[in-house]
Amino acid sequence: MPTHIMLSYQWDDQALVKKVHDRLRDQGLPVWMDIEGGVTGNINDSMAAGVEEAAVVCTFMTPAYQASRSCKKELSYADAREVTIVPVMLTDGWEASEWLGLITAGLLWVDFRGAAEDEEHFEMCVSSLVEEIMFSGGPLLAAEEAATDSTGRAGHLKPILGKKPGRGFCHKVTKLYMCDSDGLLSDRGGPNTNTVELNETIGDHCYWKEIKGNGCKYYRNLVTNRYLGMDRNSPNKSRFMKMWSLLKRSKKQTCRKGVVCIFFFFFFFFYRANIIKSDLNQLDFLSFPLAGINSIGTKVYSAIGPSVCEEWQLLVDQMDQSHQRAVVIKNKHSGSFLAVRGGHFVGAASYNEDCKWILV
Repeated sequence: MPTHIMLSYQWDDQALVKKVHDRLRDQGLPVWMDIEGGVTGNINDSMAAGVEEAAVVCTFMTPAYQASRSCKKELSYADAREVTIVPVMLTDGWEASEWLGLITAGLLWVDFRGAAEDEEHFEMCVSSLVEEIMFSGGPLLAAEEAATDSTGRAGHLKPILGKKPGRGFCHKVTKLYMCDSDGLLSDRGGPNTNTVELNETIGDHCYWKEIKGNGCKYYRNLVTNRYLGMDRNSPNKSRFMKMWSLLKRSKKQTCRKGVVCIFFFFFFFFYRANIIKSDLNQLDFLSFPLAGINSIGTKVYSAIGPSVCEEWQLLVDQMDQSHQRAVVIKNKHSGSFLAVRGGHFVGAASYNEDCKWILV
């Protein structure tokens, strides 16, 4: 049975990894490291045993790690045994490729870039690592045995952290939590879809179980058991798309002018009605003449069963410098980033500050 967290690293980073080892042990987590009693006798046998008994393997990624034959054997063996891998990024401005990129593709890495130079940054990184370890492999980890004091009496057991119930998402700018509700989304197929809302406080409805798909992830709410989805083809958008297509197909100049007038009449009618006002700067008509417009009519909902609209990619926000667990959420089907603007969900065609989420 898996019993520990294995730290896989290249020797140039031994001092930092040893420090991580000590902090994880302080929090009651069972940790395996080669220089801390992990290797006895034949090194290959010891490394194989370390992998075989691991619930989670934390791999500290650097160019030197990727170039190491020993590290390649170690992590490849863990991958072949389907051991949970939690990547840790140590190098700024570098991306894993070749065999390492293949094994860690689609995995959410923990940002330790620059952690060795700043103690406060290091502590935040360790906290993020613990969160990801417990989310990924918490139930498989065994608690440390109680230590004994100088008199031989058993000390107190260090508290072993419990598994996270699911992923929670807090929008970084607005501080609002994404949660499912029991409210019916009337224009998305009746009883099969619910509304997804933004709350000021976190609760059970704010946690989502992460399920691996084919090159994607599904997020199923822990309370409603519905899947998070995004639809950018709302009825309002469809009307505009039809009018715009008619405009582009018009061959006669007189007809084109008439369609232009109709198009802008309806456009400003809906704008004044406040139907699309909040999303005006998010339109994505390919040939639309107004600059800065890239999305409209985004609906974020929860559905009974997953489909292509419920396929997501969860990516580390590499531009974020806060040292929090900052991520971006991208809908695989539409290619849009899940964002919040004006207190409402929008689908952003490109990355911006409205796309930032913090894992909680």
